[in-house]
Amino acid sequence: MADDENPQQQPPPPTGQQQPPPYGQYPAQQGGNGLAVAGMVLGILATFFGIIFITFFLAIPLGVIALALSIPAILKARRTGARKGMAIAGIVLGAIGLILGIVGAATLNSAVNNINDAIERIEEVPPDTIGDTTTTRAATEETTKVGETLTLDDGAKATVYSVTPNSPAPNDFVTPTAGSTFTGVDLEQCAGSESLPVNPLYWRVQTTDNREDDAVLGAQDFQTGDLAANQCRRGSVLFEVPDGQTVKAVILTDVLLGETARWTAS
Repeated sequence: MADDENPQQQPPPPTGQQQPPPYGQYPAQQGGNGLAVAGMVLGILATFFGIIFITFFLAIPLGVIALALSIPAILKARRTGARKGMAIAGIVLGAIGLILGIVGAATLNSAVNNINDAIERIEEVPPDTIGDTTTTRAATEETTKVGETLTLDDGAKATVYSVTPNSPAPNDFVTPTAGSTFTGVDLEQCAGSESLPVNPLYWRVQTTDNREDDAVLGAQDFQTGDLAANQCRRGSVLFEVPDGQTVKAVILTDVLLGETARWTAS
């Protein structure tokens, strides 16, 4: 009998039914996961380093590599039907890290250019006038009041229009700490014959206890940037002032944070 002579012979599987693999063998796993995992990890690192200012330069190559790994991974996942979550995360995080790195590089480049411009202006000052600023500074402190305009180097001008105590918070995310209030300063800067870098952090206030405070980050509409020749920019800057104190002077500094002008508020 044929069945007796071949006892191990199995009948063929029904049409359309996949035959199980031989004993001890398993189907190969679909590839592409390695690229997706690597892309996602590099994307996380790119975003992390992009947030930190001193390591933002690492975010650019990491973001590029994350995209280079994640894009092929998601294309392969579409062909094979594998999950695409990690590949998508790698693309998103890689792109965020790349953008943060580029923004950090642009910010650093702008800061370096501003410092170089300030150094060039210092070098252009006649040697016989260096150090002879006591009389000018004192006269400025006595005569320049809020509402007046000062003419600075290269014909640049700066005006402090008003100082407003107890100014409201600009949004729900920026609020004064306990025991203090916001004071708003309405000001304007105009470039002279050359471009002029402006920044809310170049402004400070001095309170009645002789303490100097910097501008509150994220709480002003006076935008950072470079003014073209003869261009002006006006806006408000908020400062946090302790309760019981008032602003007695508004101070403008240069890019090296050296005082260049002062307005008395009281």
